[in-house]
Amino acid sequence: MTGNNFDQTLIETAIGNAIRAAGVSANVFHNRPRSMVADLEDFVVVKVSGPVSDLAAFGKCVVSAHLFARDVANMKNGKKLSVMQTKLRNGLTAEVGNIVLDVRGIEPIGDTPDGNGYHVRIVQMKNIILKIA
Repeated sequence: MTGNNFDQTLIETAIGNAIRAAGVSANVFHNRPRSMVADLEDFVVVKVSGPVSDLAAFGKCVVSAHLFARDVANMKNGKKLSVMQTKLRNGLTAEVGNIVLDVRGIEPIGDTPDGNGYHVRIVQMKNIILKIA
C-alpha cells in the first residue's frame, strides 16, 4: 500500500453529487433506506462495488448507481427507469472532481423488484480512475 487515501465515502459522495446535478434524481443516498417519511417517486443509491485498488499513481474502482422508480399499478415503471438511465448516461461528464470516469463504460445490469413497491435498475460505471489530488 502506498498510502493514497482513496476514501470510499468521498468517491460515493462525489459521484452522488454529479448524479444529482445531472437531474437523474433529487434523492441520492449511499445505501437503501429501509423506510422513508416521504413516499418518493424515485431515488438513486450510489455505492462502490468491490475494492478500491491502489495502483500507486492512481486508484481504480467500480461504482454502481441503483436507479429506483416507484411501481405504477403494481408494475415496473420502465419509462421512468429509462429516463433516469438516459439522464445518467448523458449527464455525467468524464471528470467529477478528482475522479475520471470512462463514460463509455456505463452499463445497465437489469431491472429487479425490491419488494417495497419499487423496481431497481442497476447501472455499473466501470473504470473509474482516481487521480492523486
